[in-house]
Amino acid sequence: KLQSRVYYNLGNNSYRENKYDQALDYYKKAIQLNPDDEDPKYNYEYVKRIKFQPYKKAIQTLVANRSATKAEAGKSFAAPGRKAAASGGR
Repeated sequence: KLQSRVYYNLGNNSYRENKYDQALDYYKKAIQLNPDDEDPKYNYEYVKRIKFQPYKKAIQTLVANRSATKAEAGKSFAAPGRKAAASGGR
């Protein structure tokens, strides 16, 4: 159990240094050595989420931009026809 805590602490130090892959490896080793310890399990899942968060944000941004581009394309395509019809009636 002492060895598990050593790996857990190494994981914490790696996390603080933004070395997420290394932190995940240390937490995984701590879990293997002491599967009953909840601390490395929690930190492992937390770091995993933190590590992939920039990718999720990038995907969300791409999807939002794509939707906005489609909406703008639809507006700019339809708008001239509408304006022409409104101008022609006056």
